[in-house]
Amino acid sequence: KAPDGKEVEELTQKEIIQALRGKSKDVKPSRPSRTTRPSRTTRPSRTITNRSESPRLRAPRKQIPRDTSHLKELKEEIVGDGAALILDEKLQTLGRVPVTELASTLEDIDGAHAIVMDGKTNAAIIKAADSAEIKYIIADKKPTKDTAVQVYSGSDL
Repeated sequence: KAPDGKEVEELTQKEIIQALRGKSKDVKPSRPSRTTRPSRTTRPSRTITNRSESPRLRAPRKQIPRDTSHLKELKEEIVGDGAALILDEKLQTLGRVPVTELASTLEDIDGAHAIVMDGKTNAAIIKAADSAEIKYIIADKKPTKDTAVQVYSGSDL
């Protein structure tokens, strides 16, 4: 608080420091100190369950396709092309399409089993792959959420 007859803006640094020092001596404690502790209330005891009694159900571990060396070769073949390979159950190439057209192509193709693609998967590709009953997608990165289609990155192979 400024002295009478002066505004706070008009105070010099020395006057501000003196006012603050004087203020700190006048300050009362904001909370009254307690001299006695409150008594503890008794809580009902909780029952402790042993973790081994109720095992967690784990999601089944995804199985990597059987011929990973062939898939790895296909993945390396399309790196940087922006292409996707559509494979049948014997992992033979059914077609090669740009990743941008992959979702629409999956709607028209029959007998597809897996996809090897350059780039990341997106929701549209995963949805189209699920409706086309694709089992595996091999891409650069996995999605963060679990999907109906098993998605693997190149490092998984």
